Amino acid sequence: MKEVNYREDDWREAKSALAPFAAANWVGGLFNNLEKVSKNMEEAEEDVQELDSDRAISFQHTNYRGKYSAIEDDLMVLYKFSCHAREKVENLIDQPFYEKLDAFVDGMQD
Repeated sequence: MKEVNYREDDWREAKSALAPFAAANWVGGLFNNLEKVSKNMEEAEEDVQELDSDRAISFQHTNYRGKYSAIEDDLMVLYKFSCHAREKVENLIDQPFYEKLDAFVDGMQD
């Protein structure tokens, strides 16, 4: 049997921290803005390479545009789970445990 280290305060904090990301499609807006920033950085890198004839300026941008969608999806899954963590623990762990414990006690009384 595995021990479940559920701390309600931890999940409540996670939910509070993630709520702004989920509110009013804020996550979509955030990642849309990151897409724009990445595009601007790529254009700046191209401009520096094109216009810096003596190569005195070093400018590099790491592109993470391919990861934004997966991160956005993961944040939404985590937020939705954090909203229902207590309910899931009660229904999937606590309630079956109590039922088995009650059945055991009933068996001992007979």
